[in-house]
Amino acid sequence: QRLLLHGLLAAAGAVMTLGVLVVFVLQRNVWVATQAEFLNRVASAQNVLTDAMESAQSAAVLTAANQEVVGALANKDIETLTAASKLLYKSNPAIRRVVIISAGGEGVSLYPYGTFDLENYAFREYFIQARDTKAPYISDIFRAAVDNASRSVSVVAVPMFTPKGVFTGVLALSMDLD
Repeated sequence: QRLLLHGLLAAAGAVMTLGVLVVFVLQRNVWVATQAEFLNRVASAQNVLTDAMESAQSAAVLTAANQEVVGALANKDIETLTAASKLLYKSNPAIRRVVIISAGGEGVSLYPYGTFDLENYAFREYFIQARDTKAPYISDIFRAAVDNASRSVSVVAVPMFTPKGVFTGVLALSMDLD
């Protein structure tokens, strides 16, 4: 009887061990599948964000090169700047704000309408990079304080020049990531 009891206990222990092993394998497979799904979603989101940024940058480059817009910035022609900003804004749903900044860093035009929370943007990395490199610049993600609301954004900044190559300012597109 003892041998039978020991045999039954050993068999029960083996069945329990096998059960624990099956649960472990199932949990591991679920974790691997969940991780793969998460990585696919991250890659998909990255593709969507990259496409939105590239599209916004292309539109901003064309607008910044438009000499009518450059002249409007030099003359502080808010009506023309607003019309150009509105076209940009409507071209890409990820654009949260279009800001046209003078060569000295002062905000000249803001669309859609709101308040300039800063008097001068010349210290912003996106302004400095666009001005100094004379090339479009995409910022890192940062917390922007526009209309006194903190949002995660990235900025596409494009320098603006006269036909003679004189720097007149920066066209900045705030891309809302929230």
